[in-house]
Amino acid sequence: MNSAADWASATVLKVPKTVAAMRAAGIADAAIETIFWKNPVRFFAQSGRLDLATDDKGLTVDQRQLFEGNSVLRGQAPRVDQS
Repeated sequence: MNSAADWASATVLKVPKTVAAMRAAGIADAAIETIFWKNPVRFFAQSGRLDLATDDKGLTVDQRQLFEGNSVLRGQAPRVDQS
């Protein structure tokens, strides 16, 4: 289950919509967590490059930064979070 939006009729909301539908159908949260978190983590960890210890720790948001000269902003004021 993924939300890749790089193909014709893909939707980035497919994962949260599917989780909501599964909850509405009475599927246990433990099963949903396994499908949407534990299984993908186990799969991607096989590469040896997945380090969840660094997940969001010490990261700050500075939308003034550019990536290859490009910005995510479309006329908005940049968001800057101080750590």
